[in-house]
Amino acid sequence: MGTIRKTLLIADDAEINRDILKMIFEEQYNIIEAEDGEKAINCLMEQGDDIALLFLDLVMPNKNGLEVLDFMKQEKMMEYIPVIMITGEATVESDLKAYEYGASDIIYKPFEPKIVMRRTMNILELYEHRANI
Repeated sequence: MGTIRKTLLIADDAEINRDILKMIFEEQYNIIEAEDGEKAINCLMEQGDDIALLFLDLVMPNKNGLEVLDFMKQEKMMEYIPVIMITGEATVESDLKAYEYGASDIIYKPFEPKIVMRRTMNILELYEHRANI
């Protein structure tokens, strides 16, 4: 049976977005933050075993969200770390790409905290259940 992962990684170059997500989840989870795609990849490599979920901004410096997803796919991390994409502009093309890369969900800025919380909990439950089968 898998151990319960207790860390959320928030990768977004806008501090305000990281702060909002941190505020929603910091009571139940340890939060680690990355302000660009390269830092996100470093966090995944160092702490991947503890990370329950990744909030991943699509547009970031150094490496963008899709490049981070690509890395996770190659490392087979998508199988045990769900990814919720964060995006400012909803385009069908970028949404489809994120889902093709294996993202579990997409949330749009500005965030509605209650909706983000609910959707995140649903995904975490699903992944926890899958890990215990």
